[in-house]
Amino acid sequence: LIQSEKPDLIIIDYEPFTSNYLRIWRPAIPSFTVDHQSVFVSPMFPYRKIDFALNIITRLFSYAKIRLCSSFLDYGQTGSFYCIPPIIRNEVLKAKTSDDGSILVYHSTATAMDKERIKKICPKDRSMIFYGYESETVRNITFKPKGDDFLRDLAKCHLYVTNC
Repeated sequence: LIQSEKPDLIIIDYEPFTSNYLRIWRPAIPSFTVDHQSVFVSPMFPYRKIDFALNIITRLFSYAKIRLCSSFLDYGQTGSFYCIPPIIRNEVLKAKTSDDGSILVYHSTATAMDKERIKKICPKDRSMIFYGYESETVRNITFKPKGDDFLRDLAKCHLYVTNC
């Protein structure tokens, strides 16, 4: 696909196929990875030499000419590695937080089959909100599409779970 489309720029996010294409073929196309995992291969990361498996996996999944990662800790800039603080929207910073006891779940790849399974296995004693689905409320479970309610629900939940 890269050879046929001839892109001007390749941007990856912890994805092994493109990462290894870049490693093996080394195209002249500028490339960079935007992910938080690149911090694991930063020369300033304290566990870089200790956690061999993490280092290898990160190198396989996030190879690019430039690594751009986000971290609350400052791992600086060295060579082609750049670490920046997370970009947090003003709405998040200004949100009034509380704890309504709910569990908030965000699925990036939700299916109708997932939704039916969730209805069967969720505990009945806890309010649960699932994002990434068509709107529906069943007992204590609320399904919502991705949208503006998310920040409001995030600010008041007890626990946040995501696969993103």
